[in-house]
Amino acid sequence: MSISAKMPMRIEYRASARADLNAIAIYTKQEWGPAKARHYLRQLRVVASSLSEFPNRFPSHNSRRGQFRKVASVEHFIFYVVCEDRIEIVRVLHKGTNVDQIL
Repeated sequence: MSISAKMPMRIEYRASARADLNAIAIYTKQEWGPAKARHYLRQLRVVASSLSEFPNRFPSHNSRRGQFRKVASVEHFIFYVVCEDRIEIVRVLHKGTNVDQIL
C-alpha cells in the first residue's frame, strides 16, 4: 500500500485582494519607507502562501456575503476561501477595519 502525498493547493488573489495589497504598499511606503513596505508585503505573502498546505486550520468568518476563513498577519487579516483546487485570497484588511461592513 502506498501513501501518496497531497500536493499543496495553488494560491490565487482576487482583484479585491490585489487592490488591498497595493493600498497597503502605498501607505507603508509613505509612512515608513520602501524597504519597510517590501518587508511587510513579503510577510503578508508568506502567510498567504502557507495556506496552501493546511488551508482549513484557521477559523471561519461568517459575513453577509458568505463564509470565509481568516488568518492574522501582523496588523492585517487575510480572508480567503478554500476551493476544490485552489485557495482564493479575497481581502487583506487591517485589524482595525470593520470587516462586517466590507465582507
